[in-house]
Amino acid sequence: MNIRIVHFSPEHKDDFYYLNAEWLNKYYFVTNEDEVLLRNPEIIIEKGGMVFFALLDEEVVGTCAIIPEENNSFELIKMGVSPKAQGKGIGSLLMTTCINFVKQQNANHISLETAVPLKAAIHLYEKFGFKKISDEYTHPVFKRVTFKMELILTNN
Repeated sequence: MNIRIVHFSPEHKDDFYYLNAEWLNKYYFVTNEDEVLLRNPEIIIEKGGMVFFALLDEEVVGTCAIIPEENNSFELIKMGVSPKAQGKGIGSLLMTTCINFVKQQNANHISLETAVPLKAAIHLYEKFGFKKISDEYTHPVFKRVTFKMELILTNN
């Protein structure tokens, strides 16, 4: 089993859409706002972020993105791993890659929004030290019930 993490390239653009649409449609639905970002991941890179892909034997099976926010922080967004590749540590590899990217940017904080039904994702976030920092609320853009988590980084 050969797993590697790569940065965004146009050849994987559709994979970003399909991997995220897969989990969104399982738990929610793809909103118009999701559609714009998922079809145009270059927006993330133009803002100073990065999109990562996990390749299992050269097949894209996972993705996530990290996007800058105010106050020396980044937000983790659109993390998804194909059901056929779950349980292989791919989420952990993607998370490690995101954390390292943020540290290289000399940022000290990562936030994310997640939801109670996403139990495996929450477990992964907690494993990496993310802490819940809000009650549930309806996201103003995506209209999904979410809550916020954060990770404070030390650049050691």
